[in-house]
Amino acid sequence: MKVLVVTSQNIEERGNTYWCASNVYDILRRFMRLGELSLCAVRYDANKSHLRMERDLTGVVAFGHMTYIHKARLWLSKQDRDVISKSVSQVDLVISYGASYEVFRIARNHGKKFMSFVVSCAWDAYWNHGWLGKLVAPYKFLRARYTIWHSDYVLYVTNQFLQRRYPTQAKYQCGCSNVRITMLDEATLSKRLDFIRQWDGRSLRIATTAAVDVRYKGQQYVLNALSNLKLQGYTDIHYYLIGGGSRDYLEGLAKDYGLESQVHFLGMRPHDEVFSVLDTMHVYIQPSLQEGLPRAMVEAMSRGLMCIGAKTAAIPELIEPRFVTRRKSAADIVRLLTSVSREQLAEQAQRNFREAHNYEEAILDSRRNDFFDKVKMDIERTK
Repeated sequence: MKVLVVTSQNIEERGNTYWCASNVYDILRRFMRLGELSLCAVRYDANKSHLRMERDLTGVVAFGHMTYIHKARLWLSKQDRDVISKSVSQVDLVISYGASYEVFRIARNHGKKFMSFVVSCAWDAYWNHGWLGKLVAPYKFLRARYTIWHSDYVLYVTNQFLQRRYPTQAKYQCGCSNVRITMLDEATLSKRLDFIRQWDGRSLRIATTAAVDVRYKGQQYVLNALSNLKLQGYTDIHYYLIGGGSRDYLEGLAKDYGLESQVHFLGMRPHDEVFSVLDTMHVYIQPSLQEGLPRAMVEAMSRGLMCIGAKTAAIPELIEPRFVTRRKSAADIVRLLTSVSREQLAEQAQRNFREAHNYEEAILDSRRNDFFDKVKMDIERTK
C-alpha cells in the first residue's frame, strides 16, 4: 500500500538522504507499518530554524519519494496545492499531520482515503498568536472540526481532550501519544528518591523543555512568578530553560525582573542530555497555552519529577488536579512553588513514575499498530 504523509515539519536533504528532528523521525517510522511512505514537507532552512536535523530517514522514506511545500501561515498557495495534488494521485492513503482541511479536500477530490493525525488544537494554535490569530481562530477551528469529523480514520495524541474538542465519525479512531519512553528502570526512581532525601529544603531547581522563542509555551509566566517570589524573599529558586530559538525576549524579561542569576538558558540538547539535566531538577513546569499531549512532561514524569502544568489541552490528563494552574497565572505558580516539601516531592516522584508506565513505547506501539492494521485491512478490502 502506498501512503502519503503531508506535514509542515522540516526536512533537510543531504546528498541522497533526508534528515529530520528526532521526534518527527519517530512518528514517520511508525507510519511505515501502513505501507510505502512518500512525504510532502517543508524544506529545512538553517537560517530560519533552530531545529536539530539529527535523524537520517534512510529506510523510512526512500530517496525520490519527497516533495516540498512552503510553510503556510494561513492557507496553502496554489503552487503548493498543485504539488500535494500530484502526490495524492499516486497513493492509496493520505495522512495529514495536523488535520489540514485543504489536504482533506484534495484527497476527497481524488477519491483517496484520508487520515487526520491530530497533534494539537487549532483554536489554541491561532488564538495565542496576536490579534490576527484571534480573527482567524474561529475559522480554523471550524475547518479542523469539519475535517476530523469527516475523516475516514483519526489518530489523536490525547486520550480525552482532542477527542472532546474535535469529535469524529471515522470508521476507526485511536488515542495514542507520540511520546517515546523505553521500558522504565526502577533504579531511576530510587535515584530520584535519594536525590530528594538529600535536598536542603530551601533551594529549588525547576525546568521547562520547550522552544524559547515561542511565546505560547508560557515561560514568561514562570519568570513573572519568580519575580514575585523574589519580592517575598525567595531568591534561591533557579529556572532552567531547555530548548532552541532566540532567547532575546525571555532574557530581556529576566533582566527587567532582576533574575539574571536565577534564569539559565541551556539551549538545544540531545535527548540523553535532556534526561541528565532533568535528573538534577526538583520540579518540572509546563506553563503552555497550546499543546496536544506534551511529550516533554511525560519524559519528566518518567524521571520521577514533580510536575506543574497549565490547564491546557491534555496536561490535566497527566498530573493531579492540585498541580494544574490557571493559564497565564503567575499567582498559581507562586502558590505551588512555595508549598513544595520533601514529602510532596517524594509522593509525586512515585506517582508520576507509575503514570509514565502507561506511556511506555511497547504499550503505545501495540495500541497504535492495532489501529494501523485495521486501517490497512480496510483500504486493501476496497482496492
